[in-house]
Amino acid sequence: MLGKCKMTGNEKMFPCSAAGCPLFGDCLVEYEKEHKKNTAKPQTNADRIRAMSDELLATQFTQVVKETIKVLTNLDVPDELSNEIRSNLLEKLKQPADMRGEEE
Repeated sequence: MLGKCKMTGNEKMFPCSAAGCPLFGDCLVEYEKEHKKNTAKPQTNADRIRAMSDELLATQFTQVVKETIKVLTNLDVPDELSNEIRSNLLEKLKQPADMRGEEE
């Protein structure tokens, strides 16, 4: 693997074997970290959703439901109903997955 030496700034083939280098071995680790950081894919919306807790996902879904009802009916959803929707969604999210009919 070709990279830049942290001591000399010269391009080197890693792993480097420079005699007496205080970074011996660490330079390769640092190079790999930097390379991963520079080539990492940006997080997608789907990645963000997959990383959400059940509670946050239920809250986000509830907000979407409330906004949809508002657009379709021009009515605000009362807090009591909003809390019930969230509770039902959270309960559903915590149930085991029903995998019937899904393709692998």
